[in-house]
Amino acid sequence: MNIENDKLKGNEKEEHSDRKIPFIISSTYLLSLLFIRISAHIAGSANSEVAKVVKQGGDLNFYIGRNIILFGYHIHHFYFGILMIALAGWFSITDTGFKSRKKLAAFYGIGLGLLMDEIGLLLTWGDYYSSLTYILSIFLLGIFLNIIFFPYFWEAVKEELAEDKPHLFI
Repeated sequence: MNIENDKLKGNEKEEHSDRKIPFIISSTYLLSLLFIRISAHIAGSANSEVAKVVKQGGDLNFYIGRNIILFGYHIHHFYFGILMIALAGWFSITDTGFKSRKKLAAFYGIGLGLLMDEIGLLLTWGDYYSSLTYILSIFLLGIFLNIIFFPYFWEAVKEELAEDKPHLFI
């Protein structure tokens, strides 16, 4: 009987720990997004002389300062975000034990924040200050907040959909 109780308590701990993961992802996402956006504004890296030279096709092969230029390519921080998301996914899927789930969630959230900071730049082909960045970042944050604060609602919706249309989940 005690073994079954311990298993139930263990499952409750896992469930409680699982509820922390979306919060960790959301909070690190928001913090990294705010940090990198404020840092870029303060540094003025989007409109720096180096950035203008690279945009005009200037011959600059290597520079590390407010911007990073390697082999003539401007390395934006969304590349680091994509790398962090990929590594977090790899380590969580392969279950290497390299990092805990909470650390991987934080790593993923930071990478997502770096990527989302420049989503407007990617979608508009170069406008770092595009309003798309703010709109899509807030939309994603809204989705995260729904997951955190309304998990039982979404579970009920999923169950209701599965009862009415089971072929959708096959």
